[in-house]
Amino acid sequence: MNRDEWRKRARIGLLYGFMYLVGPLLWGGWMVFRLRLLTLGEYVHCLTSPLTLCMMAVFLAGNITNIHRAAGGAPTLWTLRTHCAALVAFGTAGTFVFLTPLSGGALEWLGRAGIGALSGASLVFLTYGFFTVAIFRLVAKNTHILRRLRRFYSALFPLGAVLFVAAAALAGRLQGLTLLGGASLALPLATTCFLFIKTMYGANAVGRGAKHGVA
Repeated sequence: MNRDEWRKRARIGLLYGFMYLVGPLLWGGWMVFRLRLLTLGEYVHCLTSPLTLCMMAVFLAGNITNIHRAAGGAPTLWTLRTHCAALVAFGTAGTFVFLTPLSGGALEWLGRAGIGALSGASLVFLTYGFFTVAIFRLVAKNTHILRRLRRFYSALFPLGAVLFVAAAALAGRLQGLTLLGGASLALPLATTCFLFIKTMYGANAVGRGAKHGVA
């Protein structure tokens, strides 16, 4: 394996590491300090539970193995589907499982876990498409796969925006909203919107380049 191949695989590993290790930390900060659904101690308890650690390890190792196999040859639609299915599962079922160690009555637990899962899904749907495009640009020259990926991200992003607002509303953070509070909610949406537009433009550029024999 040459140096360029090692660099490419290292970049892929870093991107997946951000998605499945750093991402949950950012989500935890949002849950604790902005939505105030959890205390810091409750978040750390959930993060360090054996179930959570095993789940994160399985998602990280499975995705890296999947994409590194593809990096050795031409990525297939199966590679893309496996990645996208894991992304959706992590954002929905994964965030709910993450919160299972929370204590409290059944209704209280269900309410907090449900809102937390909505918030986690919104984070994944808003931002992880950006990382997905970055990963597949490193391994895929197939324009068909990149077009499918673009459609996937186009469907995921608006759903993430809706879930983001819904989670904030259910957490009671839209009532009596101040200017500063509104800005703190608008900033993540504005940032992810910028990434979405940038990514879609880049995906289109890849498609045009491949059509004309450039990519």
